[in-house]
Amino acid sequence: MSGDGASRVALTAFVESRRADILQRWTSRVRGGLDQMLVSRKFLDTLPEVFDAWLSTLVGWRGQLTLDASLDAISAIQKYGRQCFQLGLSIGELVRDHQLLREAVFELMEETQERPGFAELRVLTGTLDATLAEALRQYTQTHEQAMRISTDQRVQLEREEARRNLRELVDLLPIVFWSFDAQGIFTLSKGSGLAAVGLISDQAVGQSLYTLYGDRPEVLSAVERALNGERLSVEVKLGEAWFDMRFQPQFGPDGRVSEVLGLSLDITERRLTQDALKKTEVRYHLATLATRDTIWDWDIQAQTIHWSDNVHRLTGYLPGEMEHSLAWWRQRMHLEDKLLLDRTLQEAIEGEGEHWACEYRFMHKDGSYIILEDRGYIVRDAQGKAVRMVGALEDITERRLAEERARRRAEFEQYLIGIVSHDLRNPLNAITLAASLLIKRDSTDANQQQVLNRILFSARRANRMLRDLLDFTQARLSGGIPLKPQPLDLHGFARQILEEVQLAFPGRRVLVEHRGDGKGEWDADRLAQVITNLMNNALTYSPSHCPVQVRTRGERDSVVLSVHNDGEPIPAEMLPKLFQPLKRGPHKQGKAQGSIGLGLFIVKHIVEAHGGIISVHSTAANGTTFLARLPRYTNVTPERSSSEAPLPNDSRH
Repeated sequence: MSGDGASRVALTAFVESRRADILQRWTSRVRGGLDQMLVSRKFLDTLPEVFDAWLSTLVGWRGQLTLDASLDAISAIQKYGRQCFQLGLSIGELVRDHQLLREAVFELMEETQERPGFAELRVLTGTLDATLAEALRQYTQTHEQAMRISTDQRVQLEREEARRNLRELVDLLPIVFWSFDAQGIFTLSKGSGLAAVGLISDQAVGQSLYTLYGDRPEVLSAVERALNGERLSVEVKLGEAWFDMRFQPQFGPDGRVSEVLGLSLDITERRLTQDALKKTEVRYHLATLATRDTIWDWDIQAQTIHWSDNVHRLTGYLPGEMEHSLAWWRQRMHLEDKLLLDRTLQEAIEGEGEHWACEYRFMHKDGSYIILEDRGYIVRDAQGKAVRMVGALEDITERRLAEERARRRAEFEQYLIGIVSHDLRNPLNAITLAASLLIKRDSTDANQQQVLNRILFSARRANRMLRDLLDFTQARLSGGIPLKPQPLDLHGFARQILEEVQLAFPGRRVLVEHRGDGKGEWDADRLAQVITNLMNNALTYSPSHCPVQVRTRGERDSVVLSVHNDGEPIPAEMLPKLFQPLKRGPHKQGKAQGSIGLGLFIVKHIVEAHGGIISVHSTAANGTTFLARLPRYTNVTPERSSSEAPLPNDSRH
């Protein structure tokens, strides 16, 4: 089975098994983005039929960006395109709804830890693009038909308006839309894909096809066929790029072709992949001459194995001291690794795959063990039986030793942070207690009260920093923050925490919105940290006159918390590392830094400990939004909190 074939089967199986979930998410998001007063329920009822039609296209995928599906499936997609136009939806809304389907599939893959490879992404993107192209074609065709029933002037005006809208949309898509009239003159040429042939949008408009492609008979032949009324698709190379060009004739009232609409998809990557596969054998041969790895060739039926000459430098054995057999090699492997080698080799040979890999210890001639990374490629006969295996050996002993040294050093540093953070709590607690008692004394005057309040504020701030350090240590040492889930209504709980946070920001306006069911089981103390950190960030990094918006929204299996502010956007270079430890935003003039840069790191670990995900979107136009999606029920065993967790070597006080 080809790579695309295997990817198609795997992807189809995943989508079919998750059909109800994907369809529910898609329908919900489409509904949320449409005007319910203008769009009837019948439109939403067509979405399952469109989804199944796309699934049929996925089943029929053959590695090309064409609509390979049943007639019923194609008819459903065409009906969907027509209905979008008839209900008054714009092309942008049609494309957006299609993108929502793509996002629903990717989101579910992420939640189920189905990590798609390049081949799966190509199949998924190819089928979705083919489905969208067919819906757009039907939308455009229906639009043109509707315009013909009006006067010539109205037809022309509406056509130009549609083209303007189409031009704006096409500039955003990784494809090329074009059209030419009955004389072969370009009337439209837009899309980001034009950059592959050194053009910009509308640069070809007004020029003749016969002039631009006078030296390309295959292109002119396709043009003539389209002008004769034939709908066709051809693959051509323009400059350094390959395109799949699709021609769609449009007929005037007299039945003759008035213009030809076209869609070009950049298939350069697929063509390059095909060429690369043809060169694989030559490249592999050249690689064996250049690599420092030890290359081996194992004849499985004859049970003989040959190594490249550098095997003697690797193992220390002279040529006459080595036998050309797997048995000889196996005898010198570490006893604990022999069973692993035997099991993985047998599974690879008896399976259908092409690759095998194993890491094991091998005895050098001097009696020491070296660590080898062994990789192999399986050659099979016409019946699929393994007859030969070629591979490479690499000595990774120094790499593994370096990794172990680095691991121990990092572990020691984390232990040190934990111990210091814990031991500092005792004097801070004493300071906090003493300051609290002195504040309550009747003999304390106003100046003393002010000094004591500053001491108490600083001690509590230091305590928060220490708590963050302890949580940071706990997350790094044990791989996560322990939880104590309990029944909770996130709507009411969030409002309570927000009221407490707002006390520190008098005069600031906070807008709160709740939707759906907010009940679930979470660790209340930990969620309080999440809400507090996100709110403090939003209030600190936004103008004082701008409100902060907090929303909690109940969905079927989760509750979503979002915190939005209209401050300056987070710098693009900081976004990829925003949730890393010891990272903070730019210092605000006149505002004290109340943290050490662990807040968002801990927020991320708390959300992930609940089985959720957190993301951030920040632009100058739309402000900054942090969004945390929390499953209603967390499958964890209740643990002690971070503050109660024993430190290394039980060094508690």
